[in-house]
Amino acid sequence: MLQNWTNKSSKAKVDPNLCVSCLSHLVVASKSNCSHHFCYFCLASNLASDSQYKCPICKTTLQRENIQTLRGNQNNHLVL
Repeated sequence: MLQNWTNKSSKAKVDPNLCVSCLSHLVVASKSNCSHHFCYFCLASNLASDSQYKCPICKTTLQRENIQTLRGNQNNHLVL
């Protein structure tokens, strides 16, 4: 169910169950330093190819050391 989450800068509605990169349901959910949710593999591949990768929702530059995996994942950090 789409929650009424709104980004202050873009006013875009964000479904916390979908990856903001691939727009599919989260696979190995991860939260970025801007608090948006990504699939682990989407985020890992984007950060591996661009160290200045920006969140597609709020345009915050994502930082590898601040990535958190969610939903009982075994790793608590992003390994590239």
